[in-house]
Amino acid sequence: MKKVIKSMIELTGYTVTSKKRMDELLHHKEQRDISYPSFAQEGEDMVMREFFEDLHQVKNGFYIDVGAFHPYRISNTAYYYLSGWRGINVEPNPISFKNFEQERPEDINLNVGVADQKGELTYYYYGENDAGNTFSVAQKERQLVRLKREPQETFTIPVIDINEVFRYANGREVDFLTIDVESFELTILQQLDFTKYRPKMILVELLHTTLANLAEDSIYQLLTSHNYGLYAHTMRTFFFKKNDMEKSRYEPDITVKI
Repeated sequence: MKKVIKSMIELTGYTVTSKKRMDELLHHKEQRDISYPSFAQEGEDMVMREFFEDLHQVKNGFYIDVGAFHPYRISNTAYYYLSGWRGINVEPNPISFKNFEQERPEDINLNVGVADQKGELTYYYYGENDAGNTFSVAQKERQLVRLKREPQETFTIPVIDINEVFRYANGREVDFLTIDVESFELTILQQLDFTKYRPKMILVELLHTTLANLAEDSIYQLLTSHNYGLYAHTMRTFFFKKNDMEKSRYEPDITVKI
């Protein structure tokens, strides 16, 4: 039977490789020299690695992660922390926040939400690593109607605006800002004082936007009005680069024109 299966697979153009051989290939010295560990959902950290490390030779940079979720799981910043960068992690989930205190002690970790003004909001908690955790009443209602589930707990969480988050950087230049806050992205970016705070790169998850309709997207319109241009994108995440930053001599002109 094994010979039959092997023959069938080889007819497709593939070869059968043992787990031992696969491990040898993955851990071969030449593979290690060209490969980097991605912690992000869609390789966002590797897109930025090429920009910051290869093209601009940024060492010990600084990031802000709003909606940080987990120190290493589905994280746009974990690779950079392990590479010597430091930054600010904003995570309203009080359970998940403890992980940042333990695993990312050299970062500035804030157990708050980000909103259009300072105050308090109700946080609907479905589980430690549950993507349904939210401040949004509308999203909570959708989960009740569509998924027939209710939050395990509710927490009253302090919220601050995005400019206060930047003030925690104490004047340090922010290399990239990444935001994943379940539909609050536009509200947060509308509050950002771009005359004071201009990260080199802004990452935003746009779930219902494609290149075909990007020009109609409110976040795209806002960022381009502040002299940012689309640099790259994955399936969900769009990367906006500050247009007036000094260009690396190695950097091609790949800003996407919409």
